[in-house]
Amino acid sequence: MMVFFFCLKRYKCHICEIHDLSVNCTYKELRNVPNDLPEGIVILDLRFNVIHRINGDVFGKYRNLKSLHLDYNKISLLPTNAFDGLEHLQGLFLTNNNLDFSVSYEVDVFSPLKRLQQLDIRHNMKKKYTSKVQYPLFENLHNLRKLSLDLIDDPVFDNCGFEKLQNITKIVFENCDLRMILNNTFSMLPNNLEEIHLRKCNMIRGVEADAFRSLRNLKILIIHHSNMKLESALKLLYPFENKHMRVIQFTRVNPGYKCPIETPYAVILTRQMMQHLQKICFNTLVLTENGIVDFEHNSLLWNQYPECIQNIELSGNRFSLMNGFKLTELWNISRKLINLTSFDMSYNPLSYRNVEQNIKNLPDNKLSNFNSIFLKNTEIGKPPCSNISFLSRNRNYATPTRESPIETVFVSLPQNLKQIRNRYYLANERLGKRIVLLNASNLTYLDMAYFDVGNLPEIVLKGQNNIKYIDFSGIPSWNTSMSLFAHSKTVLLRYNGIWSNVQQTQHYFSFIQEVEELDISGNQLWQLRYDTFLYNKKLRKLIMQNNLFDELPTALIPIENLNFLDFSGNILDSINETMRNWLDKQQKKNGTFKIFLRYNIFKCTCETKDFIRWIFETSIEFDEPNKEYKCMLSNGSITTTVKVYQNFHDYFSICNNEIWLRVGIGLLVSFITVTVPLAIIINFKWQITYWFYRKFRKAVEIELKKKFVYDIYLSYSNQSLYWVKNILMPKIENCWRMKMCLEDRDISVGDAYVDAICDSIQQSRNIIFIITKDFSEKHWGRFEIERAKYEKYASNLQKIIVITRQVPVENFPTEFEHILNDVILINWSEAGNENDWENLRRALVTDIL
Repeated sequence: MMVFFFCLKRYKCHICEIHDLSVNCTYKELRNVPNDLPEGIVILDLRFNVIHRINGDVFGKYRNLKSLHLDYNKISLLPTNAFDGLEHLQGLFLTNNNLDFSVSYEVDVFSPLKRLQQLDIRHNMKKKYTSKVQYPLFENLHNLRKLSLDLIDDPVFDNCGFEKLQNITKIVFENCDLRMILNNTFSMLPNNLEEIHLRKCNMIRGVEADAFRSLRNLKILIIHHSNMKLESALKLLYPFENKHMRVIQFTRVNPGYKCPIETPYAVILTRQMMQHLQKICFNTLVLTENGIVDFEHNSLLWNQYPECIQNIELSGNRFSLMNGFKLTELWNISRKLINLTSFDMSYNPLSYRNVEQNIKNLPDNKLSNFNSIFLKNTEIGKPPCSNISFLSRNRNYATPTRESPIETVFVSLPQNLKQIRNRYYLANERLGKRIVLLNASNLTYLDMAYFDVGNLPEIVLKGQNNIKYIDFSGIPSWNTSMSLFAHSKTVLLRYNGIWSNVQQTQHYFSFIQEVEELDISGNQLWQLRYDTFLYNKKLRKLIMQNNLFDELPTALIPIENLNFLDFSGNILDSINETMRNWLDKQQKKNGTFKIFLRYNIFKCTCETKDFIRWIFETSIEFDEPNKEYKCMLSNGSITTTVKVYQNFHDYFSICNNEIWLRVGIGLLVSFITVTVPLAIIINFKWQITYWFYRKFRKAVEIELKKKFVYDIYLSYSNQSLYWVKNILMPKIENCWRMKMCLEDRDISVGDAYVDAICDSIQQSRNIIFIITKDFSEKHWGRFEIERAKYEKYASNLQKIIVITRQVPVENFPTEFEHILNDVILINWSEAGNENDWENLRRALVTDIL
């Protein structure tokens, strides 16, 4: 593909991108349709230009066009001959222009488009119409299958030729300006329609139940992001009672989304609201983000045709199925949903841990809004039901209490259920210690990522276990001995905080021996035991993004079938020879190997030159097609691996001279090291013998210490700057003669700032954190804490000292909670008395045994 210019013998060079029979002219600031393109093109993309008008017969030479994109221009008029010659065109897209229904469309403008199958003229309504407006003429589009357009208030479809569109099956109304949906609003639509969408309706205040009476073949009804009551939307289902529909979807149907804080009003479903839906044989029901907080008995889950239901999605609401009569209802109806294959109740925040603090942080003028929406404003005039949980123990329901915890919850699944998604289910309720899933032999997909209910009980399957996909991301603690994972092929454990268990537990991932794809991103891992993956012989794809690895761990070597490795977002500076040889071996054995290394900064020095050469000579596939990664030179400047490889000799020619210089210096040092002590021993052998004799009975202790550049690395926020500069620093450096590393003084700002922090902490004997109220706002504060943990466990850092200065408990960084036993905590008084200085001095000079 030519990215900038394309030349043919018959055509001059053109600014558009031309590939085979497709032309891309997007973002070229074109004012007119170009007339010098190849005649045989079938796709022309002119989006995001400044075309104002389509001149007559401009497309005459492009008679083979099948797809024409004119979206995001400034077209305001379509003359009669605008599309002459396009008899083969199948798709025409004119969204986001200035086409006014009353003046922009000539009567026969679409007449030449005999084979058009898809027409999109949405998002052109730039004004409010005060009178009835006739829609364009579509009667000549006999092959049209999909039509997308704006919907004005009080539309007129009488003379637009809908009755002649015998092949149309789908209409999308977007940018909807209706105020009322009346029984005759859609009466002129083609009766062969199978699918209709109402999207972004701004102000629908009421509906009449027979509005869709003429659409007797409708199978899919989707209402999305519309300012109308959910009760009104459900009322539109009346004409479809005792009929079959494939999809009924109501998403973000709630007037509250038009409020200043974009929060839906609380909705309680009643039997009356659901009466029409209950009499429809539907395959898929989607009620998402509608503000539902509760439902009456025999309302939401009850249906006359339960055998029709295949998919239910209730995500983005705020109600629980685990209370009172609803659990009983769920238990009974699950036996009737014999064909249900998918159930989704994700993003369901039943309660928030910090709701009181959130209310306090709202401005005074928002408090009334907050109360009315969250606490009072329900569609039937009652507050949302409380979240008292009722669980099942041996099939007897009781209320769980702290005094008598319920041990086991039984959940009977529909017999054909294959997929459960319960992501981001947030509630302060406990579910007991065990959940037993009955009739789960067909369950293959279980997604419980970020499931927060105070505890995650053990999940047991009664019968055969066929689960292949499990997502337990964001769940901090759970039992790895659960049989749930026995046959899983894909397992996601992102952001679980499992770093401690992984590094301390033998054969940690042995509980997923059948896994083929594993994602353990974001778990603060920096090293692995050699036997971590010893039992994961079938693992093919391993994702370890956003951890703290500075090298590829040798724990990967036992994974024989691995052919995909994602190490993006770590702190790798190179790949050593052992792991490079292993990667090449995997590539040769498996035929292909992909490795992702983006968002690491490598080193381009004499020590890593073989690694740089390997990147461009290996046959392994990388996430950067050009293998262009960031690279730091020995002088600290940042370049790319491509530039270094292209000028390999210039960058590394000094390395050979450096090697011989090191050999010479090494020989000289060895000679001096051997000859000088030998000469001293020969000349002073009797004096040395006598000295050792005198000291023979004395105990000699030698303290071996690592050489550090700094005695202290100091981490502080802006609030502590004056105290550090004028009080702490003079005391430590001038009086105690210790060398400190300060961010504002010793670390220069640049692209490699994060590496400078890492190097400074590694070169420091101790680290001191000055914790004040604004420490959590410090940009690099959490990173310095995580790096301090790493250096401490790697035995490079001797002491971590935390000085707190009038900081409340809630502002204390939670990152310290896992290393409190290794932290020296000093609570500094406001006056800073001698006891504080003495405690700090002892902490710095006294060893921790």
